[in-house]
Amino acid sequence: MKTLAKITFFIISALSTLQLSAQCTPDNNMPKGSILPQSIKIGYKDVAYSEVIYFRAPSDTSTMVGSTSFPVRIDSMEITGVKGLPNGFTYNCFTSNCRFNGGESSCLTLSGTPTQNGVYPLVVYISTYPTLKGFVDVPLPVQNDSNTNYTLYVYGSVGYLENTLDNHISVFPNPAKDVLNITTSSNQKIIAQLFDINGKLQIKQAIEASATIDLKTLTKGIYILKLNNNVQHITRKIVVE
Repeated sequence: MKTLAKITFFIISALSTLQLSAQCTPDNNMPKGSILPQSIKIGYKDVAYSEVIYFRAPSDTSTMVGSTSFPVRIDSMEITGVKGLPNGFTYNCFTSNCRFNGGESSCLTLSGTPTQNGVYPLVVYISTYPTLKGFVDVPLPVQNDSNTNYTLYVYGSVGYLENTLDNHISVFPNPAKDVLNITTSSNQKIIAQLFDINGKLQIKQAIEASATIDLKTLTKGIYILKLNNNVQHITRKIVVE
């Protein structure tokens, strides 16, 4: 009985690991140091969502010591968390511990059912384990970094029209420093909302034909601009320098 129990436990554990790994399949044809897709798909309120992010770790890099460049080997990388997901969302990695070797391909699945529409800037936290290469290899301190390339937009319904305002809107400059200019050829009033990377509203302003948004009070970083005419809306990533 004890032997049978051990076998049963082993099978259950193996199946659990298989299910977790089956969330996504890495793309081994990706170049080292790359990540796909460039942007994640749109979600809809009360509709199940799933998106796979594919990436391949670099195998080496370099570091400067004074004026001299030294080679650095990437031993492994680890995804330590994803911030900004809607309530009820989870993420699963191809490996159970979300860790992968340097030069290795892996992937991450975001899934859940959003219960409300909104803008969700995501932050993926990554730890890199490097080693300084030389006559004697020297492990370097863990490097903690984050990826802020992805924003999840959740619309109110599947039939929501998306990005049809794009032909009527101009936003410039981007990157911006002190001001952001917005012009529209649409006859409808448009509401501009600027969110920080954590999804907090920083600026809200109405636009008739053109408007200038003052950015002087904002810190440098990435922001999400949402433009809405009560029928449709578009979003843009804005960099404030």
